[in-house]
Amino acid sequence: MTATAVVQARLGSSRLPRKVLAELAGRPMLDWIVERVGSAVGVSAVVVSTSDAPGDDPLAEHARSLGLTTTRAPVDDIIGRLVTASRAAPSELVARVWGDCPFVDPAVVDAMLRRAASERLDFLSNALPGTRTYPGGFDVEIYTSALLERMDAEVTDPFLREFPFDFVRSRASSLRVGEHQLESSRAHLHFTVDYPEDLAAADALYRALLPRAPTFGLDDVLAACDADPRLADAFSHRARNADYAAKATARTA
Repeated sequence: MTATAVVQARLGSSRLPRKVLAELAGRPMLDWIVERVGSAVGVSAVVVSTSDAPGDDPLAEHARSLGLTTTRAPVDDIIGRLVTASRAAPSELVARVWGDCPFVDPAVVDAMLRRAASERLDFLSNALPGTRTYPGGFDVEIYTSALLERMDAEVTDPFLREFPFDFVRSRASSLRVGEHQLESSRAHLHFTVDYPEDLAAADALYRALLPRAPTFGLDDVLAACDADPRLADAFSHRARNADYAAKATARTA
């Protein structure tokens, strides 16, 4: 099956504005993410998906300067952003990755694409709340393009359009859904860049890894952090995904 990687990114983070263009080991963070996910063997195209807000114009311009297909849709309409990106580079599978995950591992992306294809899954994730085993920052979701089109046609609820997995979960009985897990959980670790201290920690970890393993992956990151726990401890231990938690709570109140 053919696959497109969609890098979901924007500049408007309240915790760390413009983080996706912040310098990480001498390059904008977006450049690393695009390079890493684009090196996955199963990925035939990389699309940067950002919002249509004027504040994201510099991000769109930077992505285009790299020669990348760039699509834009309303900031909170994630289904719209994913399906627009999927249509810009048509393929059977879509790998969703995030602009705050500079450690995304192309080998993990490839393993998940192979599994989604072989098991004919509609959706596969390694980041399901409550049961995940992968560290934060290695998050990948695989959708079929057919599922994205179905969601775009069916979903009108703004909350579900912003958080598509909640739609998948609500339709799990009629979809082929899978969870990709490690044998030994490392879910207590977080390598996402959400706060200023995360950017400094990611920079230090990159600089520690690049001389030894320029194409480092998850195993290299974990080995480095096992050898020197300070590398992982430097990442923020503050709350993450607070926006989802607040909106989900308000929805059920």
